[in-house]
Amino acid sequence: MYRTVFLLVATCMLFVHSSGCTLTACPSKWTGFNGKCYRLFAAEHKQFDAAEIACQSAKLVDCQGNVLASGHLASVHSQEEQNFLFEMFRSTLHHTSSWNPQVYIGMKVGSQSNLQSWTDGSSVDYTSWFSGEPNNGPNSRGAIASGLHASGQWADAYVNSKSNFPYICQLPCTVYQFN
Repeated sequence: MYRTVFLLVATCMLFVHSSGCTLTACPSKWTGFNGKCYRLFAAEHKQFDAAEIACQSAKLVDCQGNVLASGHLASVHSQEEQNFLFEMFRSTLHHTSSWNPQVYIGMKVGSQSNLQSWTDGSSVDYTSWFSGEPNNGPNSRGAIASGLHASGQWADAYVNSKSNFPYICQLPCTVYQFN
């Protein structure tokens, strides 16, 4: 940990400008993109609620052990973020000619298809549903369908279907700023 912070500070000092230097860092095994840290749990297949609980167990803490933030299933807010997440698991998971594999993200569909929310509470300002989706009725859950049929667009899974999928967690990244 100390070596990593020292390396970040040293790198920052090498490239410092008059406005200062900002570095972002993610925990080990997590990948940063656009202000968030992501981790694909490809080998751990869980139901949606269990995946969200697992993501919430990931926490950022300060040096005194105070919790700064908890994780959630990934929320997607742009085509760039969608592409990043799709590429993150496209090379890891075996694709089929159907919908599979599917990977849970934090999208919840309510009692009507147009009632959608993210598990992290952020606004739904972007969606990438496959044509005709969501179509599994009230209270379904979103998953990126990475099979060749859907090409990374979203499909919804029945909330009570006992569907176990890999999942992607997100954490806010840590920002180090040096002036």
